[in-house]
Amino acid sequence: MSKQQEVSPFIYYVTLVEELVGIALCGVIFFGNYLKLQKRSLKLKSVKGT
Repeated sequence: MSKQQEVSPFIYYVTLVEELVGIALCGVIFFGNYLKLQKRSLKLKSVKGT
């Protein structure tokens, strides 16, 4: 029992970190796609201007 109680917080932190990493990766991918769209829109605007 005592060993299990010692290990459980570690497992909890690992799962928490994994979830945070997953959320961070999703955020980075989303932000990267957003920046690409912004660049495309800027290019389209410049093309339309000329």
